[in-house]
Amino acid sequence: MQLKISLLGKRVSRTVLVANSIRYDQLHGLIQLLFGWSNLHLHRFDVPQTDTQYRAELDDDFDDHETFNDERHYFAYPDLQKGDVIYTYDFEANLQHRIRLEENVTMAHFIKAGYPQVPFCVSGVGVNRLADSATEPMADRFDRQAINDQLAAISDGWFSLD
Repeated sequence: MQLKISLLGKRVSRTVLVANSIRYDQLHGLIQLLFGWSNLHLHRFDVPQTDTQYRAELDDDFDDHETFNDERHYFAYPDLQKGDVIYTYDFEANLQHRIRLEENVTMAHFIKAGYPQVPFCVSGVGVNRLADSATEPMADRFDRQAINDQLAAISDGWFSLD
């Protein structure tokens, strides 16, 4: 499936092809790579249509009295079929992203387009933002080739045409 992940309030987005079987924990790791972050902050996924929340399981010392679903056990696709999902990273900076299912990509389309692996970054707009700031851009500009090189290195075992 093709997802567009947009940082709300900024002209920053990434379009990526992923397997329909991607779980929320995998999607979190992918977003970290796409936006140049290092997984230093808490995050969560919110599904407005069902009032559902997914996030990483935290240790027993962290008790915020909220009900949530462990992201390691849920696939994103069923929720994305219903509408956008909101990903919030770094609660202090409140970096909110809209994740939109743009289209379901068939294998024939995937092969015809010559995409070498899944996941694959199709396009992007805007510079990366500092994880601690919703306003300050990082020095790193969007580099699709560098992202896809990293994705190729980790995609072994997912799907690759090589």
